[in-house]
Formats: sequence, C-alpha cells, structure tokens
Amino acid sequence: NTELLKQGLMQSLLTEGIGHTEYKQTNLGCIPKKWKMTLSSKICERITDGTHDTPEKTEQGYPLITSKNLRNGEIFFDDSYLISEKDFYEVNKRSKVDSNDLLISMIGTLGQVAIVNKSYPKVAIKNVGLLKFNEDKVMAKWFYYLFNSYN
Repeated sequence: NTELLKQGLMQSLLTEGIGHTEYKQTNLGCIPKKWKMTLSSKICERITDGTHDTPEKTEQGYPLITSKNLRNGEIFFDDSYLISEKDFYEVNKRSKVDSNDLLISMIGTLGQVAIVNKSYPKVAIKNVGLLKFNEDKVMAKWFYYLFNSYN
C-alpha cells in the first residue's frame, strides 16, 4: 500500500507539480501553465545504447552491465561478468557511462532504470539505453521518476 501511495504521489507531482493553480492542455495531457514542453534531445547531450556485441568474458577487468543488472532503481554487479580493458575502452567509444547518467533496460526485463552513482565502479553497457544530460543533472532524477511513473 505504501508503494502504491508513493507511485500515486509521484504521478501527481510529475503531472501537476506543486502549488500550481493554472493548467494548459497539451498533446501529452494537462500540465501546469508555467511548464514548457521540449524534446528530450534538447536536454540530453547524448541518447544512445551500449554495444550489441558480446565481448569475451575475463577473470579480471570491468563489469559489463546488461538489462538483468538493473533492478529496483539500482545497478547490481553480482551477476555481471568482467571484460578486458581493451574491450572496455572499445565499448565506451560508443557509450561511455559516467556518474549521473540514466540507464534503461531494453532487452529481457524492459523499463528498469537506474542512475549511475559516482561510487559505482567504471562499467561498460550492452543492450542498455543511456541518457546523458546537458547542464542540469537534476534531470536524470526527473527522468528516473518519470520512467517509474504509471504513465
């Protein structure tokens, strides 16, 4: 029940804001009048995904994160496998993961999201969506809650 209440409150926050009294109709629904709509590509410096290849598994190296590693808003490293430094740098040419980036599962379990924490080890991603935000790092958190909302 608490989780349902939290989801309902987050949905209200994301669609109505706090303290707004005037609203406007948009193609996304009714939103506060002071809010403006913009494309995610305008606030993201990059929207991409990880490698689609399968680098060779190694005994030591960097974790390769896939959709199975994203659960309940966190990245779990216990069932990731390690790739070599060479493969890590090759994968990161396409999709370098940094602190405050948003990862989205795309294959298997869909729609799991996690924000990369600066305490996490350096990782590479495979078949995982990656959103990098321009100036406002708060947007990662906003998108995290948006992707977790009912809509």
